[in-house]
Amino acid sequence: VDPNAYFLRNLGAINNTIVHECVHWDKHRKAFELERLYNSSASRIRCQVVGGIKDINKDATDWMERQANALTPRIQMPLSTFKAKAFEFIKQYKRELDTSEIIDVIEPVIEALATFFCVSRTAAKIRMIDAGYEEALGAFIYIDGNYVKPHRFKKGALEKNQTFSIGVVDAIIEKMLNPQLSSILENGDYQFIDSHFVLNDPKYLTQNLFGQRILTDYARTHMEECCLIFDLSVKSECREKYYSECFLNRDLSSNIIFEAKFADTNEENTNQSEMIKKYNKDLLDVARSLPMSFSGTVDALIKWSEMTEEDLAWESQLSEKTIQRLRNDEPNNVTIETIVQLCIGMKLPPVLSSYLVKSSGNSFMMTEQHMMYQFLLNCCYTKSLDECNEMLVAQNLKMLGKKNRSREIA
Repeated sequence: VDPNAYFLRNLGAINNTIVHECVHWDKHRKAFELERLYNSSASRIRCQVVGGIKDINKDATDWMERQANALTPRIQMPLSTFKAKAFEFIKQYKRELDTSEIIDVIEPVIEALATFFCVSRTAAKIRMIDAGYEEALGAFIYIDGNYVKPHRFKKGALEKNQTFSIGVVDAIIEKMLNPQLSSILENGDYQFIDSHFVLNDPKYLTQNLFGQRILTDYARTHMEECCLIFDLSVKSECREKYYSECFLNRDLSSNIIFEAKFADTNEENTNQSEMIKKYNKDLLDVARSLPMSFSGTVDALIKWSEMTEEDLAWESQLSEKTIQRLRNDEPNNVTIETIVQLCIGMKLPPVLSSYLVKSSGNSFMMTEQHMMYQFLLNCCYTKSLDECNEMLVAQNLKMLGKKNRSREIA
């Protein structure tokens, strides 16, 4: 056994491979001997890490591989023993972490089970789901290299191969290409927080100690109530019959590439909120009251945001003199970057930020940088400028504000 070969990459290392091959020897060696009678090249079974048996593409041998896949975790983690240990660890970690919610202990429990049964973390996670702990579905997820906190949802809220979590690039592409999603996001009703599109309401979004927007505990335990759903597909090589394993393998070390697309099943969620209608009506009333001039619009929006010039200078990384000039004069050379910084600094909803962009005489171009600006203004306007800059850097784009200028000087 090659110790560097992981079956399906993260679904167990050498122990998994040994048990897997033992299943072949015990259950399939006679079938393999029969295969050799008419196929002299079949000297041994060589299992591929993408699933299937190498060099042999017949239905019978493929079925043998599927059987070995199914039996291996059941041999390594017998269900009755597994359930008993899971219950024991859940009770232990609830006591140690002083919580009554399984979702708060699900990750340390999975880690403990993986260690106890000498299996990979992903294998233990899948076995937890087999044992009926659906909270494990939202555990150990990494999107764009960033950790996504555990979350759960009502049973049946997601169909097979669906998710609430989506990467930035997929989110931008879907927003640009999917008219239904674009219309939902254009008013800022949903914010892109922790790799989820979350309904913009205090019930679901709050701030942490550092002022960053995060999901409330209620939102993390009721994802179906506040988040948009996306269909997942696997872009890297992996056969369809292994999709269930792949979709549960979105951890940091996974090299499986996913693509997310807006799901048709979102229709029920997007037609539900009277709160959204009222909020949008209030914003439209504000937009209609804004003056025609750029400086007048800046002044009116600063008053609407109830920010001082000093506060806005800090949040937008613009100088107070610049803000005063924009507020009192009609400059001819305002850059789109300055406008974006103002919008993010004041946390302007899309209805108001689009008005400010138009009044400045600027418009967005079809470039990656400007597409990202539009995404930030539509879906991330409640984030700080530093958080937005982190997203820009992650996409190898220029930062906004003083940090970008200092980097260019350096």
